[in-house]
Amino acid sequence: MPFPRSTLIAIVAATAGALAVRMAAARGGLWLDEAWSAVFARDAATAISALRIGHDNNHVLNTWWLQLVGWPASPIAMRGLSILSGTAAVPLAALIAGRKGPLAAALAAWLFALSPALVTYGSEARGYAPMLLALLAAILMIGQSLDAPDKPPPVVGIAIALALGTLAQLTMLFALPALIGWVLWAGRSRQPLRTTARLLGPGLIAASLSATAVLAGGMTIGSYQPFTIAAWADGLGELARYTLAIGWPPKGWLLALTAAGSFALVVARAEDHRAALTALAVLAFPVAVAALGIGNSGLPRYYLIAAAVLLLAIAEAPRTVALPLSIVILGGSVIGDLDLVRNLRADPREAVTAMANARPQGATYAVEASRDAAVIEVAAAQARYPIRLVEAPCPAADFLFVARDGDAPFPDSPARCGIVYAPFAGARTTGLSGNHWQLYLRAR
Repeated sequence: MPFPRSTLIAIVAATAGALAVRMAAARGGLWLDEAWSAVFARDAATAISALRIGHDNNHVLNTWWLQLVGWPASPIAMRGLSILSGTAAVPLAALIAGRKGPLAAALAAWLFALSPALVTYGSEARGYAPMLLALLAAILMIGQSLDAPDKPPPVVGIAIALALGTLAQLTMLFALPALIGWVLWAGRSRQPLRTTARLLGPGLIAASLSATAVLAGGMTIGSYQPFTIAAWADGLGELARYTLAIGWPPKGWLLALTAAGSFALVVARAEDHRAALTALAVLAFPVAVAALGIGNSGLPRYYLIAAAVLLLAIAEAPRTVALPLSIVILGGSVIGDLDLVRNLRADPREAVTAMANARPQGATYAVEASRDAAVIEVAAAQARYPIRLVEAPCPAADFLFVARDGDAPFPDSPARCGIVYAPFAGARTTGLSGNHWQLYLRAR
């Protein structure tokens, strides 16, 4: 539907705001998972080799992008695919919600522009932002086809979206059952199986082929945590906090309120086939993860499809619900985004800056965990600072870099080869991504 001029201005402004805040949040150094991705892309060298990396941190479209911009590009360049994808998602969300009117379109645009969860994943060198963009494209095309069943279905466009989304990030596969259930529900009065096969069949085949290409080289899991209810609830609560930017209730209460509110939105829109998508993606999907006992369920990013669909449902809710709730979310989002821009995921480039200030001609460094070497390697390459990793316990390096997750403490004065290291610089991350780090200087 054509939008009034005021709505178009709101959408354009939200898109510009989305680009600005994502670029501002992308200025810091690459943290652990991003740094791994950059090293994988450099070492793979070719696009075909990228398919053979065989690691869960290989998000193929992102790897190809990193190969395109080259090693070592600037942080913003390396994160460019996610920045562009997160920005493009804003007008796409407006088009999806616009079926409910101009207000819904404008609210969806601003929610997608500023939600701290989407800003976080839309400003780091990983595959989640392009995956969400592909998912939104599929939702738009599927919804338009369900609203106009007599028109030829856009099966090619849907297939491309599902294929690219799966290449971007394999969590796209989590969305497929929700999309299938949505189409089945919408077509329940007119040959639902035939409708679903016709609309989604080619797309499901395309997504399967993409997944096969990604998994053909094997799949090593960088970090695996067995399923626990506590971790599952914590991950969902963390994502709810950063999606809705509501910080006052404890995560458990916020998760319960989010689930109850989502259920209320589904009931209120029961006559609309889009309610089935909300029910399946926001409510049934996390429950299925718990029922199946899937590992790493405490990672908030695994539930991003639920976050995106929830924001669409909020924008499409009745005005008396959508407007005040969106105002609250957007107010909190501004605060959350400012924190992300200020913290920059505990900007690890500051560790290299500290090294360069103390040892201008270059330095050696050691890491407590081998995985952390990629963070310093990328940051040093971007800064053109000569540095060498000392992998053996001895001789002692000039610096020791230690990273931590959560509340794990740092050592006070670690020793290597009988030499004590003293704290020299450090930072703590405050958002969904990044690691706390501490840099130690070798005592003289």
